Amino acid sequence: MGKKMNKKNKSQSHRQHVLQDDDGRRHGCNYHILPHLSSDYHSDEEVKEDFISNLPDDILSEILSLIPLDSAVKTAALSTRWKDFWGKTLTLNGSKEGMFCAVGDLVSNFDVECPFKHPRKLQYSYGSSGLVLVASLGLKAKLHLDFSKGKLDFPRDFGWQLILNTTSHLHHPPQHSVRNLDLTSVNYLTSDAVSCIASNLGFIESLTIRKCEGLRSLRLEADLGLQNLTIVDCSRLKSLAVEAYELQAFRFRGPLCWFSLEGVESLEDVKLECREGPGYGRFKYQDYDALLLAMRDVKILTLSGWIFKEIMMPWLCNGHENFRFTELKELWWIDSSEQNIEAALMSFLQFSPSLQRLFITIDPSSFNAEPSKMASKERKQAKLRHLKLVKLEGFADGEERIISLKERLIDGFNVEPRMVIVTKGSQPRCLIRIPRHRGKGNPNNGASKKKASYKFVEEIEDNAGLCCPHIHML
Repeated sequence: MGKKMNKKNKSQSHRQHVLQDDDGRRHGCNYHILPHLSSDYHSDEEVKEDFISNLPDDILSEILSLIPLDSAVKTAALSTRWKDFWGKTLTLNGSKEGMFCAVGDLVSNFDVECPFKHPRKLQYSYGSSGLVLVASLGLKAKLHLDFSKGKLDFPRDFGWQLILNTTSHLHHPPQHSVRNLDLTSVNYLTSDAVSCIASNLGFIESLTIRKCEGLRSLRLEADLGLQNLTIVDCSRLKSLAVEAYELQAFRFRGPLCWFSLEGVESLEDVKLECREGPGYGRFKYQDYDALLLAMRDVKILTLSGWIFKEIMMPWLCNGHENFRFTELKELWWIDSSEQNIEAALMSFLQFSPSLQRLFITIDPSSFNAEPSKMASKERKQAKLRHLKLVKLEGFADGEERIISLKERLIDGFNVEPRMVIVTKGSQPRCLIRIPRHRGKGNPNNGASKKKASYKFVEEIEDNAGLCCPHIHML
């Protein structure tokens, strides 16, 4: 009898529970959590009925305004009704010149306190050939401008100057506030309009430029605030000039272009994923002096192996012999084959005494370069006391080369990290070294001391996140 009464009291307490959080107090209202529809009290038909999705738009908007925006976005996965409600799109037709006002209205009308009052997506058609801009507002004050829908009749190369976060904003704050700006497929027709929009968005902290067909040269100026710059898949880009005094992260993917960096003194996050090789024929390692000096305190790095062979190694051997990546903790090394990776990688590790996690990817389609002749210079042996993990992907030559790499780490750096091998379609494996005890043979046979057997076993544990992907892989 007592158990039945306790169950009844718990059920009544659950149905009568009232939640009043910070958002509720701010709006001056209390709201109730709907009771769980248990089969003890309701039929299956009642359980399946979705009462909330049948509510009018104004009530749904009020409900969603009472919870954090990032939680409200997740409701789009509940049903088509919620997805359509969150993804309402404003459709407009106009001229290229009217694009600035249309995007400005989208941003200025957005209300964080009531994010469903106005659409957060805009589809703006312009031009005689059906060109389209899709603008969308996301979380954390992010604006995405996408020009990929629609096709140019006559694509052409163009140069682009982009000025952000000028000191004049300190005295005359811009009308709109956007911290993260993502620009996709900007072309020669829209580059000027985008520059005008970007200069009026406030202090942009993160800028991403991707897939801009025909972009040959880019000059970016940001007096204040810009911390993260990402340039992805702009395949025709030949020159990049950046003046940004607070830049901390620079991520680049595509054919390597000419760089000019001004005011960039300390980068903590660098990605140079240039699998296609150089973007132009004649380049000198001296052209990358400012970039390499700014990488002195880098903590997270992605590097195509050929860049080290043809640019970094000559630079290090000519006046920068004492240079070290003393703060580097994570490295993702991308190379074309396992046959020529060891010499270059071992040379790079000499400059990375604090490395903790090393990721190696073999991509046969990547650009290949012969090791620099200056790479053979002798230098003081380094110790990798902090290296805990080496994760390998794409090794096709079998287990012997992986074992050879592990032995070179042991012999050359006196370190034995956890070595994990990832093969597509198979369970990750871990390489285990099993030391061999000296036998009763010749005691002077020193070679027997170094011999060991190896075993590949399935990787079961993640060692508290040790094997989680490199951040640039996400």
